[in-house]
Amino acid sequence: MNEFVTDTTNAYIPLQPEMAWQTAAYQEYKARGDAHHIPALYYQFRSKGVGSPDFVAIPDGHVDMLFTCDASQPNIQVYGSVLSKRTITLKSDTNYFGVRFLSLHVTGSSKIDMKDLISQSCPLSDFIKLNTKSVEPILTAATFTEKIRLFQEILGEVLTTQQDSRLVRFALNRMIMAKGNMSVKDLAAETAYSERYLRKQFEHFVGLSPKVFSQITRFQHALNGLITAPQASAIWDSISEHAYYYDQAHFINEFKKFYQETPHAWMKRCLQE
Repeated sequence: MNEFVTDTTNAYIPLQPEMAWQTAAYQEYKARGDAHHIPALYYQFRSKGVGSPDFVAIPDGHVDMLFTCDASQPNIQVYGSVLSKRTITLKSDTNYFGVRFLSLHVTGSSKIDMKDLISQSCPLSDFIKLNTKSVEPILTAATFTEKIRLFQEILGEVLTTQQDSRLVRFALNRMIMAKGNMSVKDLAAETAYSERYLRKQFEHFVGLSPKVFSQITRFQHALNGLITAPQASAIWDSISEHAYYYDQAHFINEFKKFYQETPHAWMKRCLQE
């Protein structure tokens, strides 16, 4: 196993485009990891006050901590990756702060099995060993920057790269570098571990099988390609450049599996309105 493979988990953050499109005042900040902080995407937004405040989440292979910054009913919920498009219910006209990261970084402190979090959510108190009162300052902080600082300060020792698995980190790096086109057989050959052991470790730390995580990663790269080059005539050229599918039928079938609509229907709904 090559220990010198570039750590792509430090920079790779999957997309949740409809979170930004279906909310107000959305902003985000991507933080690279170091010895004291995990790589993560920090974001905040305000839910709509008119019409449905909800947004659509899609598979991303990551975990989100979502803070409901409402003085009357504050809440902190942890969401695992969904396996297909799902509506996330929000309170209307409310400020939210969130953090997206790989479950790899929290497995050592988690109170639940990562597989049990897939397509599910739970209160922060059910997720990690932590005095929930200690995170209350994050909910009341006045600015986005202050919320990020407090999150890193309060949860820095709980969410740390020092608790993760070198084997799973290596496998994740290879999958991300290959844009999801890395088989379990090839990973096993590179790591000198059996496919069965690799799957078991991956599911323990990520909650998903290596195959499903690879499919989600490939889908995320394809989605990025569609957003980058939204012209209908350029769809397949974009996908060919950003992700690897056998053919258009393979791409369309996998897109429908995760988004429950065809790429053309999705682009018409989201990008060409």
